[in-house]
Amino acid sequence: MHGLSDPSMYHEGIDTMRKDTNILFVDLVNKMFEKGFTTPEKIAENIDYFTSGLVSLSAFDFAASTKILVQYGLYAKTIKNLGTARHSELLLDACSLKTMGCYGLTELGHGSNVRGMEITAEFDKESQSFILNSPSQTAIKFWIGSLAKTATNACIFAQLWISEDGKNVNKGVHAFAFPIRDRSTHITLPGLEVGDCGHKKGLNGVDNGWIKFNNFRVPREALLNKFGDVKEDGTYSTTIKSDGKRFANSIASLSGGRVTITRMSSELALMALTISIRYAGVRRQFGPAGNESLLLDYPLHQYRLITRFAEHLTNFIGSNRLVNLWSENLPKLLEPGNVKTELCHALSSNAKAFIAWSSQRTIQDCRQA
Repeated sequence: MHGLSDPSMYHEGIDTMRKDTNILFVDLVNKMFEKGFTTPEKIAENIDYFTSGLVSLSAFDFAASTKILVQYGLYAKTIKNLGTARHSELLLDACSLKTMGCYGLTELGHGSNVRGMEITAEFDKESQSFILNSPSQTAIKFWIGSLAKTATNACIFAQLWISEDGKNVNKGVHAFAFPIRDRSTHITLPGLEVGDCGHKKGLNGVDNGWIKFNNFRVPREALLNKFGDVKEDGTYSTTIKSDGKRFANSIASLSGGRVTITRMSSELALMALTISIRYAGVRRQFGPAGNESLLLDYPLHQYRLITRFAEHLTNFIGSNRLVNLWSENLPKLLEPGNVKTELCHALSSNAKAFIAWSSQRTIQDCRQA
């Protein structure tokens, strides 16, 4: 029998949670295909419409909802936003779940500071491939959802290096999409080290992992080349001359993730508060024998819970307005001079932090109450 201090108990529990999460996620999407509710082609046409419809799944299973957002809102969406016609098969494979993807942006040493990331992708003209390397420990891609056990493919952001006039020139951060595991055996491909971030304080149904590159080669076509491309002769071409603007366009779709987290955070807080307030309406504590007072009768208890409920109801209404603003702006997301894209970025960056922090404190208060 396992004791509480036995680490294997936690590993078994995590593995079961992950398996259940993946089964729920895959079964749900496949059932939608079977019933004719949608198709991989329809999802590829409007990924945000599909993911928005499944955000409500978080009220039932937050881990499965997160898996869906990683697969479609991050991995597939990046291929759609930054790729071209040559990536259409890759996109359809993701939308049909023939391949499971992850989104490799953050590194041990660089999370929010994406432009400062260290991983390199150097173009080799002879082999028509990019060579990816993690030059240091801090360049390891870290905390990547679905990477540890599930993903067969990855979208990886890296510094693109090419040779110009005999000199190595950095063209900035670009995205690449390619397999990381053999689809028939699920074994990690040579040149990659993949690990598991292990037990977390929550969301253990999602297998967060890390990945390190050691002279790992991907074909030239793996570069998602909507805004910048490397031709066969090694020359770099781009439709956007400004490095800053090109970078901003490359990560513009990340605002969608922040918008979703903003909405989910307020929703989770309201779920916790609903449980706490209902419990306080039936739980009695102190007072005359047989007529003890309800927890909800105590002014301090009311102050702790009711005011928080009002706060997060307001946050939920505001986050829904932000979701609508984001959805309306999607068709014009990458248009030059689109002010709403910048507005969504600013609002979601602030609201995500504020509401997530507030939700965390609220849920802890609900536990204590």
